[in-house]
Amino acid sequence: MCHHYVDIPAQPQPLQEMLWQRQELGRKLGEVAIRLNDATSAHNEVIAQIIQMNDLIRIEEDMNR
Repeated sequence: MCHHYVDIPAQPQPLQEMLWQRQELGRKLGEVAIRLNDATSAHNEVIAQIIQMNDLIRIEEDMNR
């Protein structure tokens, strides 16, 4: 019968380290998602303003005809 012994290191286990890194990456991804959402919202606001300006220009052009 063969016995395998495993040394238990004093520093964090590799699995614990991987879980910590995964949690940290998840947190960073969440921050990026929030920034992307904010940027998308700002972009959409600009597009809405451009559409509104175009509508106003069209109305003004129609009134001048």
